[in-house]
Amino acid sequence: MTFPQASALPEELDKLMRRMRLPCMRKAAPDVLATARAQRWDPAEVLRLLIAEEVTGRDAATRRLRRHSANFPTDKTLGFLAGRGLHHPRTHPELPDHPGMDRPRGRIEGLTPR
Repeated sequence: MTFPQASALPEELDKLMRRMRLPCMRKAAPDVLATARAQRWDPAEVLRLLIAEEVTGRDAATRRLRRHSANFPTDKTLGFLAGRGLHHPRTHPELPDHPGMDRPRGRIEGLTPR
């Protein structure tokens, strides 16, 4: 199966997308329009796909901007711990054996209620 050749956007459409600041839509438009022509898509489907592409791109850009302004390390996760076989031990295994743990809450030994 061959895919349709994506041609460049018409100049007027490119200018409008630049003016409206739609970079992700402008980038995806040639491929989407070529596929839409070949498969005879409904115009609403073309618009839905292009707008969804723009929204996805803006969400990614917002995430990058917020991560940068918060000075978080870029794209680091805790997945590197799984590769090392590290696991979390129980936090305080000795706490249940502590002598004061079996007392009812709200009572302090040696004090009598009024």
